[in-house]
Amino acid sequence: MRDDNVAPPEAPSFVLDREPQETESVAAGDDMMSRAIKRKAVEEADSGDSSNTLVRDLNLRVKTLEAEIERIKEKHRLLQSTERARSQRRDPCAAAGDAGRHISSLGDDLLLEIFLRLPSLTTLVRATCTCPAWRRAVASSPDFRRRFRALHPPLLLGFFFIACESSPTRDVPDFSAFVPARTRDRDQAAAIRGGDFFFISLLGRLDEPPCWDIMDVSRG
Repeated sequence: MRDDNVAPPEAPSFVLDREPQETESVAAGDDMMSRAIKRKAVEEADSGDSSNTLVRDLNLRVKTLEAEIERIKEKHRLLQSTERARSQRRDPCAAAGDAGRHISSLGDDLLLEIFLRLPSLTTLVRATCTCPAWRRAVASSPDFRRRFRALHPPLLLGFFFIACESSPTRDVPDFSAFVPARTRDRDQAAAIRGGDFFFISLLGRLDEPPCWDIMDVSRG
């Protein structure tokens, strides 16, 4: 007979023995996957940093090239300005403005008519030194020079006064006194200041006491 109070035999425990191994395997797999994800993230971050560095380097090179181009342009503009200044110094008449609106476009006849109205010979000389074209116009026209002399007589620089008769000595020279003219014309005043009206340059050559008289005048 079977005894109903007898407990049935226990089930085998091999299933319980496998559960910890599977749990450990799953945990190890998760850890490997996590490390792989982190490594990939680090690689992507490094790649992004490299790209940013490359972009910054390219931008820096572009800015350097732009600065170099601007420097070359500025140097070129400076050279052009220097060349223009040199050409104007060589020939101001030919270098200035449009030919149709500048005084250099005038013919020699009109130019000489303008020169006739200059106030003095000094201003005429100054004008002819402005450019070769003006100098040639004056030098090639004897008729103009005659007309200019007729319209502009020599300037009065001053007066000579004959001193009283006396016996000249080396200490008291005897020569005519010169009184300069009073004028506001700067060219005339410059001629008076630079004139050797007392013949100082001859004093060192004289063996006798300095003495001279006015013997004649021309156009006085």
